[in-house]
Amino acid sequence: MLRCGMTTTHSMVTGSTEPVRTYEDTTWRVELLPRQAYETRYTPERPVIGFAFDRQNGVHAFAGDRNRDFAARANGFAYLPAGCEIYSRSEGGGEYLRILRKNGQYARPRERHFSDMADRAATDSAHRLRREILLQDTRDPLTIEALALDLERAATAIIDGSEPRDLAAQWMTQRRMKRVEAIIEARFAQALTVAELAEALDLSADFFTRAFRAAFGRTPRDAIIDRRIRHARDLLLKSDAPLAAIALASGFSSHAHMTAQFSQRLGMCPSQFRRT
Repeated sequence: MLRCGMTTTHSMVTGSTEPVRTYEDTTWRVELLPRQAYETRYTPERPVIGFAFDRQNGVHAFAGDRNRDFAARANGFAYLPAGCEIYSRSEGGGEYLRILRKNGQYARPRERHFSDMADRAATDSAHRLRREILLQDTRDPLTIEALALDLERAATAIIDGSEPRDLAAQWMTQRRMKRVEAIIEARFAQALTVAELAEALDLSADFFTRAFRAAFGRTPRDAIIDRRIRHARDLLLKSDAPLAAIALASGFSSHAHMTAQFSQRLGMCPSQFRRT
C-alpha cells in the first residue's frame, strides 16, 4: 500500500479529523496524511518514500497492473520510483507519511517499487519524523533533513538487497500476524501484556518480541501503546471528555501515563494535541 497524493471519497471518522500536516524546504517535502478514507491515482515525477503507521485494507495497483486487494501491516515501509503509476483506495485509511526529494537525486535510484516492508531502521526514523512534523512551530529543519536522509538510505538498502534480514521474522507468519493484531485491537484498552500475546502464539515472550520486531519494525509493547495513542487522539478530536477519562478509555493506567507517552512519541501533551 502506498499513498501518493490524496483524493478523499468520504471520511470514516465522525466529528473532527486531523489536518494534513506539511513541511517543506528547498530540498524536501514531507506530508503527514491523517487516518481517513481515500482514493487516489497518481504518477509521481520524482521518487516517493512512504510509511504507513496503521494497518490498512483496500485495493491498489502499480504501473497499470490490475487492481489487487491489499491488507497492509502497521509500520509498513514503501517506495515508488518516478513514472510508476499508483492507484490506491481504502475505506478506512490510516495515518501515512509521504517524503519527496524536490531536487537532486536519490543516492542510488532504482526502477523497482516496494510496499508493506518491515524495516527497523525505517520504522524508528519514520516515528521520529512524525514527531517532528507534529511539533509545528518548534520543528528542527536539521533533524527533519537527517531523518529524511535516513529513510532514503533505508529504501536504497532494500532496493539493492543489502539490508540484513532477521530470520526470526519467518516465525511471524500471516496467520500469526493477524492473530496478534486481532488481540491488540480487541484488548488494547485493557491491561494487555506482551506475555499474553506470546502465550496466544505458544512462543516465549523473548522470542516473540524478537520475531514481532523483525516482522513489524516495532516491539509488541510499542504496538500496544501506539494503538492506545491512536484511540486517544480520536477521542481528543471528537469529544470534550476529561483527559483522565480519555486515558482510562484508551488503556492507559492514568492521565499522567498518557501524558508521558504522548510527550515521548508525539512531542506534545494531550491537551496541546487537542488544541492543534
